[in-house]
Amino acid sequence: MDFMTKFAGYLLLLISSTYFASCGSTPEELQTKYKDEVIAVSGISFDKKDLNSFYSEMGKGVTSNQFLKSFGKKVDEVKEVKKADIIVDMSAGMNIGIDKSYSIISAIVKRFDPSHKTDYKYYHVDDEDKVLPIEGLNSLADAALLQNPENYKKSYSKIKFAFESASKSSDKITVVITDFLLDEGIKSDRRLKNGKFIKEETADNSTWARKYFTEWFNNGNQLLIYPFGYTAANYYNKNESKYIYYIFFIPNNCSNKDLNDLKVDLGSVVKDPILIAPSSINIKISEDQLTNCVEGYNNIKNNKKASKIFSDLNTQIISLSHPSLVQNKFSNKSISCPVKIENLSPYIIKVQTNSFDISKVYYNALKYSEEDWLKSNINFTSNEIISNTDIENQKEGDSLISFKLATKVVTENYLSAYKGYGKILASRIFISDLQTKAIDNRLSWEFESKYGTMVNNSFKESIQLSLDDFKSTVSKNSNDKATLGSIILTLHDK
Repeated sequence: MDFMTKFAGYLLLLISSTYFASCGSTPEELQTKYKDEVIAVSGISFDKKDLNSFYSEMGKGVTSNQFLKSFGKKVDEVKEVKKADIIVDMSAGMNIGIDKSYSIISAIVKRFDPSHKTDYKYYHVDDEDKVLPIEGLNSLADAALLQNPENYKKSYSKIKFAFESASKSSDKITVVITDFLLDEGIKSDRRLKNGKFIKEETADNSTWARKYFTEWFNNGNQLLIYPFGYTAANYYNKNESKYIYYIFFIPNNCSNKDLNDLKVDLGSVVKDPILIAPSSINIKISEDQLTNCVEGYNNIKNNKKASKIFSDLNTQIISLSHPSLVQNKFSNKSISCPVKIENLSPYIIKVQTNSFDISKVYYNALKYSEEDWLKSNINFTSNEIISNTDIENQKEGDSLISFKLATKVVTENYLSAYKGYGKILASRIFISDLQTKAIDNRLSWEFESKYGTMVNNSFKESIQLSLDDFKSTVSKNSNDKATLGSIILTLHDK
């Protein structure tokens, strides 16, 4: 039989299969047809089309992206954020810090121009139980009113309302400007001096802001803090060294040109701002790394089933010919996949991998409609997933992950249960441990009260506890929060 005869026969087979699929075949029958008539001929395929092309005749089937989403990590798209709220603590004494750091506040007003009222809005907090608009701040020319001491005469600083507003606003940037000294006028025993509680003190040194930071971080967002230190005479006529904080609540994957320009402006004023981004732990997969992973192996060249990267899912497909692996005895040769870890978080991290056989899940997915697959909620913790050790020597580390096929994989009978079809192994890359780094001491300062020198460490300790909360969330929701991506090996039987 010549080539054209074989090709015509194969086309007839596909056309016939499509016809029967559209004439009442069950999903199970379609699954069998697809395995026998497509996978057995073309191999396992992860392209942008449906896993099961025959199912498309009846309704939309599961796509490669939908399937791989269960085993990778969806990369959030960069979103343009056009709005920003700027909230100024206008309690007594704050004008001194504003005046000392005027280069910062003037840069903010320049970039977040108050004349653009639909985008950038200015508010204040003082002794009232709410956030209020700043009256008269309508343009850059009005910025001087932020230095006017007449606007800073309220006794108390009820700044909780500023942080509550900021933590619930993931659709915009919020800048809170404060010395982080909460004073609601309520007598409290929450102030410590020389190891003893001081009663009658109204300044609150508890970790009151913890819940706001925890909520913000758990939604994948970050803080960028510009601490500005200065010395000035206080109300007790003593020189006091303290900080004023420009706290930027920045939504996840936020893009804003004015914010980018502002960061450049502020770089000459505060050279080492404090970034707190607990979710900023990512794997970086490049085409060069993909080439390294298959170097020296018989990589599948067919475009549909070739090795490839799904960058939006942090997933890398390594496609290998199993007969060639056996023939060339690659069992002792590591698959060198130097997956790089980018860590901008406030944690010291450990990352490792687990190996799974997802062949059964892949073949079962062929009979699912898109709707049924989404309802199934398949992931690495599902009962259908088989944990194994077919990928071994996976080292725990903080920057690179390496892979090696187990000796048993490179044997002739390894694919016996999947003869003619092939097998799929997945290696889940995940965070195995987080240890919080030391919190920057600039988030704490001393001040004078009628009881003497007191330490305002509420900011620092609130951040510390919120980072502990985030770490606990990662641990409890390990599949969702801890997964960074995956390496998927397709072992083809041809």
